[in-house]
Amino acid sequence: MKKIMLSAITCLLLTTGMDAQRKELAITFSGLNSFGFSYRAGNDAALWRFNTVLGLANSSKRTYDSLENSSSSTQIRLAAGREWRKPINEKLTFRYGLDLRGSFRKNYSEYKDMRNVPFPNNRLSEDIVYGAGTNLVLGFNYQFSPNFLAGLEFLPSYTYYFGNGRNSSNNQVVASYDIQEWTTDINLNAILLSLVYVFD
Repeated sequence: MKKIMLSAITCLLLTTGMDAQRKELAITFSGLNSFGFSYRAGNDAALWRFNTVLGLANSSKRTYDSLENSSSSTQIRLAAGREWRKPINEKLTFRYGLDLRGSFRKNYSEYKDMRNVPFPNNRLSEDIVYGAGTNLVLGFNYQFSPNFLAGLEFLPSYTYYFGNGRNSSNNQVVASYDIQEWTTDINLNAILLSLVYVFD
């Protein structure tokens, strides 16, 4: 799935960028621990847009009495869509549009019994989840100079998540499960900030 999405986005980038009057390359920030890159191509009124958001690989190791806990979480999101722009004044522009999006997330948590006992209490939980959905684009651009601008976007989304996970105890699987859910994201994680370089 990831290879297909990457190939499709690469082809779209090449075809939309060839005849574009305006091109933009941006670094983006979402939430407290996610960043990514954005490429847009078109004209002053409408552009094709391609986004990547990389959730930083959060990892931690803690000790609770005789248990050592190691955990990690990684997320990648890709999106492609179309946006339109309406100038408010010379510096400020309103943006609106729609994206199609896909995502990959992996969570891992392990508890290791540090006691020297015949039957330790070791536990492992992990899951892999994919997502497919859509989001609206509502935002503004502020033009600092002909080649640089800052952007603020609100991206309320509706996403279907699917995947599987397992729980293990002492290297034996005690439970496996499927994940299927629809979610709506309208919180602070749906806000995207961007620093943009504009070129022809």
